[in-house]
Amino acid sequence: MRPIGLLTGILLGLAAFAGPAAAADTPGTFKIYRMTHAFSTTKNPNGVWSFARGASGYNSYDLLQPIIPNGFAWPQNAAGWADMPAVSKPGATDKFLTVLTTWWDLVFIRWTAPRSGTASVDAVFYNIGSSDIHYRLLQNGIPLSGENSLLGSNRGHPVKLSYSGLRVAKDDVIWAWFYPENCCGDYAAANLQIVLTPD
Repeated sequence: MRPIGLLTGILLGLAAFAGPAAAADTPGTFKIYRMTHAFSTTKNPNGVWSFARGASGYNSYDLLQPIIPNGFAWPQNAAGWADMPAVSKPGATDKFLTVLTTWWDLVFIRWTAPRSGTASVDAVFYNIGSSDIHYRLLQNGIPLSGENSLLGSNRGHPVKLSYSGLRVAKDDVIWAWFYPENCCGDYAAANLQIVLTPD
């Protein structure tokens, strides 16, 4: 593994999701929720976004804590290693969050619907470590994507996922989890954007 601070150069310069500014939260008028734009280093959850560790069930999780620079982490994993797993944003202009995975916990990125409507999801993930990292995208407990891998041998090459026409009720959760292939864990980069058209 490598310190999170060293990853800033890898993440700078990558393209952000394109799209118009967020519109008013009124029926029939869409609103864009950009994960990196809304990221706070002091608040978790922050609005609709939250970051957690836990088991496979989307309702079984612990919120990560603001105990590391530029992000959130769990104080100690099952092996006794400090500040793992973690989610951080190395720099204010970075377009991706850095996800530090660990073998004993899934890392969750969660979006909670503020009201009912129709949602579309765009996600980009890629490996910035050396080990394979498994990922999955779900709505509540139902997979949108299969369980796939970000290959360490293919680091820096993004995987893009897009889904549209998703019906969501208030407090429904769209979330991604990450899990490493080996016991030591490693780093991935992630960005999610969700567009909600309220009922």
